Amino acid sequence: MAFPSADLEAHLAVESQVLDWYYGALSTALSSRAATAAAAAAAPLFAAPSREDVQAQFEVSLLDFYRFQLGWCAWGNTSYSVPRAEGLLHALDGGAVLDTTGYQEALARLYPLQ
Repeated sequence: MAFPSADLEAHLAVESQVLDWYYGALSTALSSRAATAAAAAAAPLFAAPSREDVQAQFEVSLLDFYRFQLGWCAWGNTSYSVPRAEGLLHALDGGAVLDTTGYQEALARLYPLQ
């Protein structure tokens, strides 16, 4: 199913704004907790992730949510979720269906754990 690129572009702009807001709020909250941590050793627990890490975590979460949606016949804002998830999948597999190991390796390559 093809969606107008203008729709997806508008959704991506909103996605970016929402993630920017979330990242700012998360960073502020974690900085506040780190500053008030009872023990200096606890402060690293409150280190804020990078904006890129937040983006990567969101993308993996979106793929998992899309997998869940497909089990129930995609519903909700499909003008955003379907093309967004399909684009992320294409980045993982280049349009070819991979086996479980192939997807695990592709996820590790695009979204490495640090």
